[in-house]
Amino acid sequence: MNLRDLAARLDCRLEGDGDIVVQRVAGIQEAEAGDVTFFANARYAAALKATRASAVILAEGAEAAPCAMLRTPNPYLAFARAVGLFAG
Repeated sequence: MNLRDLAARLDCRLEGDGDIVVQRVAGIQEAEAGDVTFFANARYAAALKATRASAVILAEGAEAAPCAMLRTPNPYLAFARAVGLFAG
């Protein structure tokens, strides 16, 4: 699924290339290219900066990530919905 479609399905604001394709969800420290992850806790700020994910779901006011970003008021809910999309 490309990020443009994922952002629309999760009701997130996309920052970055909407044509990037993601194939699965993963934790921020385990994520690789092709994965979408999420960031919601400041104690993982170093992991956010080092993530290899293709995209990250994060809060509207969160610091920028080194990859495409899906911004939302509730990153936990958006990530849970993403898990459901990729599990089905």
